[in-house]
Amino acid sequence: KLGPSPAIVTYYEASWTSEVSGPTRVEVDDGDEPLFVTDWHEGTDVLHVPLLGVWPSHTFTARLVDEDGGLIARKTFTTEAGPTDLSGMTVSGESTWTGYLLSEIATADVQTVMILAPNGQPVWYWQLTGNYVARTLLRRDGRGVWVLGMPGFTLGIRGGIGSVAWAGTVLLYITPVGHDGEGATHDILELEDGR
Repeated sequence: KLGPSPAIVTYYEASWTSEVSGPTRVEVDDGDEPLFVTDWHEGTDVLHVPLLGVWPSHTFTARLVDEDGGLIARKTFTTEAGPTDLSGMTVSGESTWTGYLLSEIATADVQTVMILAPNGQPVWYWQLTGNYVARTLLRRDGRGVWVLGMPGFTLGIRGGIGSVAWAGTVLLYITPVGHDGEGATHDILELEDGR
């Protein structure tokens, strides 16, 4: 079963039931080359595995395989159209990076944290208002991103550090003390133990 999250258009999940007793995983490609694979999962019923890396309005093939590379199932799916509020962003030329890029885009009203595929297409995004996004960082455990929001001094909004899951839910929000009670304003670093 492949389906979009209603909260984030470019976020998809896979769930599967298999008669294979060993580990299974999903491999995704767009017909040209493999894009990514999920982690290995034990058990016959696997639920809500993030498929990060698919972009809007495109056709992909997902293959469920066992640890020997044997094909268990194959499904072709087309992702929905991308977020309309990002329609002002255009992509031209060749990418200057390899892999996926975590970045922020800000307007006067909305700050967008996004992950771009090597072709420049958005594969994940999350938005907030009020605070200015100063830094973003992938979580070490792979569950999402850390977002450092600077205080909105003119709006009376305190700065803080949020952990956002791939499905768009806020896992944790911390308002640090400092800077005259306004909270964090500079940088974020996750230690190896997750602190």
